[in-house]
Amino acid sequence: MLLALGFVERRSVEDDELCLVLEEPVLELDLDAWSAWFEALKEKRDVLGVLMAELGVRPLPPAALGGGWDAAPLPPAPLDCPMTMHGQHAGGV
Repeated sequence: MLLALGFVERRSVEDDELCLVLEEPVLELDLDAWSAWFEALKEKRDVLGVLMAELGVRPLPPAALGGGWDAAPLPPAPLDCPMTMHGQHAGGV
């Protein structure tokens, strides 16, 4: 299934293990190429989801740290001490 999404097989140099790698265009260099790549990735995901449903294969649950492809990010954990942020929208410290 990962190969259908665009992953490619590569061997690691250190351990000679087989790895699956998804190459992502560099967002900062070409926003249009990255946007097209991401939209195609989502379309492939949807096609695979339909095919899996037709075959009666349940999708895996989302990873523990994320909520899936379209989930909103988790809210940050509360801090032990108060902080003042200047010039940011809570995007960093």
